[in-house]
Amino acid sequence: ADANPLYFADNLYLNGQLVTELRIPAEAGTVGTYAFYHYSKLASLVIGDGVQAIGDYAFTSCVNLESADIAASVSAIGISAFHTCSALRDVTLREGLERIYTNAFSQCASLKEISIPDGVTCISANAFYESGLTAVTIPGTVQEIGTSAFSVCTDLYTVTIDSGVQAIWSQAFAQCSNLETVNMPDTITEIKSE
Repeated sequence: ADANPLYFADNLYLNGQLVTELRIPAEAGTVGTYAFYHYSKLASLVIGDGVQAIGDYAFTSCVNLESADIAASVSAIGISAFHTCSALRDVTLREGLERIYTNAFSQCASLKEISIPDGVTCISANAFYESGLTAVTIPGTVQEIGTSAFSVCTDLYTVTIDSGVQAIWSQAFAQCSNLETVNMPDTITEIKSE
């Protein structure tokens, strides 16, 4: 993280303008590990069509980031990619996304809703840990819901798991103190422990 110039700099200027809105073009290929780690001035983000992945810790602790529009070409959101983006409230994910890795959206307190698209096969451990989600639908393409994937989502009141999901790891919904309704399909054959 400390090899990234933005780790030490407060501001990023492009052509003399402070960067608060960022559009990452297809030519970038991927958003690199720690690319905008801890850049507090970033408010909105558009990942352009053609970008294939968001690297680990790419936007961790971008505390003023409010919106992220992620293109269908992005197949993976890396470890802790948006971890502790406390103002993040508007995230657009599209079909084409396959993997949401560990802690990808953990501790995103303002994230009240998100649409997980069909085609996602993996929601890893702690992916939405301690986020502000109020309701979530998990598509049937997801093979497993990881350990503590939605733990400590204290505003989460309803969970719908579509037919096709087969396994839920331990504590996937632990300490969701307001959880009232969980709709689970017959396809779930295993609640796994570590």
